[in-house]
Amino acid sequence: MKKNLLLFIVMFIMASASYAQWTHFNTYFPWSLFAVDFVDDQLGYAVGEQGSVLKTTDGAISWEVVKSVPGVWFTSVYAYNSNIVAAVGSYGSIYITLDGGATWLDRSIPFAPSGYYNHFRDVTYDPYIDRYIVIGYAGAYYEVHTTLPYTMRTDIPWTMHSIALDYGYNDPLSAGYGKAYIAATDGRLYRTTNHGTSWLFVNIQMSMGIYDYLNSVVSFRENRAVIVGNNGRIIRTKNGGLSWTDISHGITSQHLRAVDAAPSGAPPYTLVAVGDNGVMLKSLNGGVVWSNETSGTTNHLYGVSLPTTDYGYAIGEVGNGTYATSLFTDNLSATSISGNSEIVPDAFKLSQNYPNPFNPVTKINFGLPSSEFVKLTVFDITGRVVDVLVNQSLDAGSYEFTFDATNLTSGMYFYRLDAGAFSETKKMMLIK
Repeated sequence: MKKNLLLFIVMFIMASASYAQWTHFNTYFPWSLFAVDFVDDQLGYAVGEQGSVLKTTDGAISWEVVKSVPGVWFTSVYAYNSNIVAAVGSYGSIYITLDGGATWLDRSIPFAPSGYYNHFRDVTYDPYIDRYIVIGYAGAYYEVHTTLPYTMRTDIPWTMHSIALDYGYNDPLSAGYGKAYIAATDGRLYRTTNHGTSWLFVNIQMSMGIYDYLNSVVSFRENRAVIVGNNGRIIRTKNGGLSWTDISHGITSQHLRAVDAAPSGAPPYTLVAVGDNGVMLKSLNGGVVWSNETSGTTNHLYGVSLPTTDYGYAIGEVGNGTYATSLFTDNLSATSISGNSEIVPDAFKLSQNYPNPFNPVTKINFGLPSSEFVKLTVFDITGRVVDVLVNQSLDAGSYEFTFDATNLTSGMYFYRLDAGAFSETKKMMLIK
């Protein structure tokens, strides 16, 4: 039976325009939510405990429960469009609607051949074979049709957490044609170049020493993808998964549960990752540079969806509260740092800030000839640290940081760039 869930929105404005402003919703949903997928900035679906599927058509101002299967946890939802949606989860549950949630097809596969229950972690739709790809624990991998019998695959014997088709998966003219990625347990990673006919193991355990659970994968551009996982792990590929770069050092130590990308396929390549204790990270250049967002919660965040380059939705646990966590923003494009890994300087360079003097915003540019752990620090005239602007590994390239000194008093300040063995300090003047 359908149940209306009204959401009261509490708006807040941050003092600085450097970060997205995330609004907290009161979902009035008394259980945790595990996944969310928006078709556009108004229509979306979320799933969670008690086999619940929630739907909104007004940008999360109000929600409606359109499916409930007691005793089941839905862990993933995929909205192909406003009407065609698939939800999967525990005990082999697979439910598909073709009419926007009015009716549902039960395509569940409760048991594996071993006799144990199937427990599914993720679902996507493969237009090449006109099937839903459903993956999960202990090698569970099925190709599911709305009416035809399912096909069971045995390619990968390990628990799989997330699957993503390359941005160019269905375009014969794209470098990403036929490519897809699976993130699995204990650092296991797989890729395909032939629409999933076969899967290749990418041994980042051996080559990179990565054994963390890889929880979520997204492709934001042809041949390019980002994976997030436990212990703040973030890895990135720009050659269709053939090789990966670890860019997670120094960003966060929290488990990252989900990542999504805006669907534009063009700059600024907006991505957001969410995880435990309210951690939220954002990148505006395809995962090269990440900044910490202020989520305003310490509850675990399990799902995120970016229907446009500005709109984002995140959901999570009940925590110590009464209702599931839900967050919204409509200004994801707000940023403090941007970078271009295609423009690589010949040597390390720290430029003079511009404008200088400034009030209260100025830009600081720097260049890296190689990938390094980078720290950009601001000091006052006494040598006291007043802000750490960058503190993470960055690829070789050219970067620009927008420094907002709204909360500082007028005076002379210093900014220092530390990158590998390179260190340089410059002065800047704030006049209010």
